[in-house]
Amino acid sequence: MNNSKTGGKQQKEDLLAPTELNQPSKAPEKGNLSDAELRERLDLYSSVGENLDDRWTIQGMKERYLNDIKEREAKISKAVTHYAQGVSAGLPHAPYNAIQYSYDNEKQALRDVVWEEAKDYYRDKNSLSKEFGESKDLKANTIKPSFDKAKSDYEARDR
Repeated sequence: MNNSKTGGKQQKEDLLAPTELNQPSKAPEKGNLSDAELRERLDLYSSVGENLDDRWTIQGMKERYLNDIKEREAKISKAVTHYAQGVSAGLPHAPYNAIQYSYDNEKQALRDVVWEEAKDYYRDKNSLSKEFGESKDLKANTIKPSFDKAKSDYEARDR
């Protein structure tokens, strides 16, 4: 029982109320994927591809992402060196935290683009609705005759 009182009455805990479940498989909102999460998700998407072309396409997206990250890191390290030289020379400069924040935002934007691209490709190629889309049109009266036919074919094979 809940011991809190509202208006002089005790509230009872509703035992029939649905419990909230944590849903770790829920896709994160845009902007929340870290580098490691993106790599893991790309590996997952490529591992469940139906054919090799799908797997190689997702792995290609991952390779392009990794190459872009390497190029950005190289540019950032040069920019940090130039920033330090400018500070030591006494040139006016922005706070380093603001610059680092802009670099982090650029990386996050790249991760968002790659994730959306991979997710869209995965959904187009591996959607279960393609497999089961036609089954929605089946009616009970069409399933029974096909079952009876399969059953009679099986019995005829045993004779």
